[in-house]
Amino acid sequence: MQFVEEMLVGRGIRAVFVKSNLDTDDDGDWQTMLQILGAVDEAQVRLMAAQIHSAHRGLLQRRMVTMTLPLGITGEDVPGEFTRLKRPRQVMVIDVEMAVWIVRIFRWYLVEGMGFSEIARELNDDPDAPAPVKSINNMWTHNTVREHLQKPAYRGHFEYGREKSVWSSEKDYARQMERDVPLEIAQFEELRIIPDEVWYEVQRLIGLEPNNSGRIPLDGDHVKRPRLLRGLFECSEHGRQLVVGGFEGCVALCPLCQAIKAEKRPLFTHLNRRLAVKLTCEALASQFAASDALVECVIRQCQRYAQSSESADTDCVDKLRAKAEKLRSKIDFNRRDPGETEEEQLATHQLLKDLRQEHAEVRSELASHEAGLSNEITVPTVDVVIEVLSHLEQTLLEAREAEDDQQLRLARRLIEEMLIGRIRVIQLGERKKSQGWLQAHLKLNAIGLVVKRLIGVKCDEADPIMLSIDYKTSKLIDEQSDTAKRLWNDDLLHVEIAEQMGCNPPYVTKLIQHWHDKRGLPRPNNKKRRRKLENKQRKTPVYKQIANQAIELMGQGFSNLAIAKRTKASDTNVAKAIKWWHEVRGLPVPTAADRRNQKMNRAMAMLDEGMLLTDVAANLAYSPRGLKLALVKYAAENGVGVPDFHSRRGNAKSGSAANGKNSSSESQAV
Repeated sequence: MQFVEEMLVGRGIRAVFVKSNLDTDDDGDWQTMLQILGAVDEAQVRLMAAQIHSAHRGLLQRRMVTMTLPLGITGEDVPGEFTRLKRPRQVMVIDVEMAVWIVRIFRWYLVEGMGFSEIARELNDDPDAPAPVKSINNMWTHNTVREHLQKPAYRGHFEYGREKSVWSSEKDYARQMERDVPLEIAQFEELRIIPDEVWYEVQRLIGLEPNNSGRIPLDGDHVKRPRLLRGLFECSEHGRQLVVGGFEGCVALCPLCQAIKAEKRPLFTHLNRRLAVKLTCEALASQFAASDALVECVIRQCQRYAQSSESADTDCVDKLRAKAEKLRSKIDFNRRDPGETEEEQLATHQLLKDLRQEHAEVRSELASHEAGLSNEITVPTVDVVIEVLSHLEQTLLEAREAEDDQQLRLARRLIEEMLIGRIRVIQLGERKKSQGWLQAHLKLNAIGLVVKRLIGVKCDEADPIMLSIDYKTSKLIDEQSDTAKRLWNDDLLHVEIAEQMGCNPPYVTKLIQHWHDKRGLPRPNNKKRRRKLENKQRKTPVYKQIANQAIELMGQGFSNLAIAKRTKASDTNVAKAIKWWHEVRGLPVPTAADRRNQKMNRAMAMLDEGMLLTDVAANLAYSPRGLKLALVKYAAENGVGVPDFHSRRGNAKSGSAANGKNSSSESQAV
């Protein structure tokens, strides 16, 4: 009627409906007849549509093909059943060859951290990869990959009549409008390709995908403008997300704070994006340092979940189901009533986005718990826990300077899973240039993240970790003093520290003093410290080099002077070598009397073997008279007898045995 009256009659054009025998030039009531015939036709169409919907709903419950099937699911002929066009009726089954690619797409996105565009490029590059359904050019794109990841059919969930066609007479085309409730819903486990916990986790991650907002840097330098923590910082005063700003977009700031006078701004200092990424990743990585206490805590949490009763898990599942249903009701209500004004519609749009994201998170957690009910939880070993902790720590540390999108995406997911809420930023220091800095406050669930990676069940810590990070650059002398102090604690000499740091020894002294001054500690006395060091020289001291040789010669009865001549060292070094050798081994240092008694015992043993006094004195570096006097004194002190050297000698000459006795060497030879 609108078309005939406005576009034809209103413009003086005659319209004739031949089959209905209506003519707009007739003076009869053609308008009334046209309205009656139109109402009859519309009623007939609606009646036919209801019958078609009813037939399709019945076919869907029988798992028959009634719609365009997604990739990975195909139709199989049913013997003896035909459509109205006499074609074989088909039942939905899994296409194994194509389903492998669907599993691969989900793994690329969830496990390997590939983006939509990266997955599309990977599929287009593989000649064996299938083309997406209804694709005009048989090419995968960013949107087609995202659509396939969001299809509920891959978890066996099929909906008929989710949308309906609504004709717009003003614009002359039909629009697809979403119904409040689909006409029919069916769940076929035999058509499941992806588990629920995987599918809902993918939906949660898709909801967290950051928007591609902002301009692309002309120089392509993403190192000084990293996007890893984009959207995670907020002003503690205004609750406003920090946005990129400043020269070349290298900082983040609160736009509301910029509208306040400088001396009153809650956030005066701008947040350096590169510094924030570096310090945040290091602080978060430190939470996964594999200490004994952390490993024990993780294993204890896993044991608690493994030993928990099935009823407790069932209660948790029931609560999550109720929460998911409540969120679904809110989503449906706000979708039906978006508001009248543009502001109300924008607010409803943002609210729906938040509700859908929360619903996806609840469904993901619900699927995880439902999977835990059917699977037995195995408590991991210490080695497995340490391996997971090391992997998480390494992922965060590598993200500090990473430029690869895949690596950054995995790190971003890890950070979002750790964080509870956003990173709140406050101002510290003076509100002057280079005088103040920002401090971040984070609430973390690190233990829960590790437990989920190990057993697949989310664990909420009773006491989340509260972490503070100061975003301020350290001066060069501060960094150097920390390095010098670390080497200083390793008992290195200033000369050795200077060699490792590439500076001179006096500057090392300055760095050590600066380190103590900054912390209000007294400066150390280097002379006293040197006395306590085990190695007081860069090279091994001479007395240590000759220690073993000196001990060997001392055992042979040589004096310190004789040992010094043989080792080409001073007698002072010989004495130090003997002392050091015994102290290192925890032995008493021999005195001069001990060494003299040892030498006399050896002399007595040589005399007993039949050697002449002259020969014994020569071996022990004594004169015959000196050795005789020493033996007499030794015998008097120890109460032993001394032989008569004249009668003992007889006619023997030097080198022969006394009174015809064989020397020890001759006896051994015989």
